[in-house]
Amino acid sequence: MDLDEVKAVKNVYGSTVNDVVVSISAGAVRRWLIEHDELPPGPLVAQIPVSVRTDEEMGTYGNRIMLMTVLFFTDVADPIERLRMTNESLSDMKERHKALPAQLLQDANHSSRPRSSTARRA
Repeated sequence: MDLDEVKAVKNVYGSTVNDVVVSISAGAVRRWLIEHDELPPGPLVAQIPVSVRTDEEMGTYGNRIMLMTVLFFTDVADPIERLRMTNESLSDMKERHKALPAQLLQDANHSSRPRSSTARRA
């Protein structure tokens, strides 16, 4: 899908480019699940990359991202309703994490990696 089309949808429905992309992705997964008779009754849970750059870091080289857990509304058939719910869910997620320092979020993301077998024994 062309980025201009994504931006047009974003503008019509008052969402973000990320909301549209996540919603389209959930719709594609929904179609696959239906084709394989595996559609669950509720939303899936997905992890998406989110920038944790500070305002001072905007426009500089490199990325500071972490994975955020979000609802993936594969259970919602109507694409407009799916986009609305995605926008609401991602907006809530952003508000909850806005108060936390970016470095703390990034550090928490790195600490959730599985430890080696020797680390578990210690």
